[in-house]
Amino acid sequence: MFLNKDGTIAIANPKYNEEKEVIEEMKYKFSFYKDPLGTLRIKLPEEVDMFSDFIEQIATEELANEIIGSIDSVQKEEKVEEEIMINAPTVVIKSEITSVSLADILDDPPPKEYMETKEFCKLILAWKDKLLERRSNCEGTY
Repeated sequence: MFLNKDGTIAIANPKYNEEKEVIEEMKYKFSFYKDPLGTLRIKLPEEVDMFSDFIEQIATEELANEIIGSIDSVQKEEKVEEEIMINAPTVVIKSEITSVSLADILDDPPPKEYMETKEFCKLILAWKDKLLERRSNCEGTY
């Protein structure tokens, strides 16, 4: 996990300049927090906040790895797209753009939101790192 100067996670595999500063940052700022029930949550900007509904459903490192594998297979053009549904939120991963929707559960669904697939992958990697950190801090309990 790599941090920006403001303490937010930058990216999983950052690029550095000669001064060893991260030169590639994430497009969408985010933060982790615990809700009143102690559940780990992620805060995203309003224009992509439905992605948090999907990301928060990823409860294990294994599921995060499966999603990252799906992203890789689409970006390697092994598949044209990949649709993943976890509980209610559904993402459709394409090589350049990923969409998220709650349309399957709502009578009057909100519009889809879109994010660059590269940025979506960075968020999944950051979430996976946070899951691993939480697991090691809790010594196997959640």
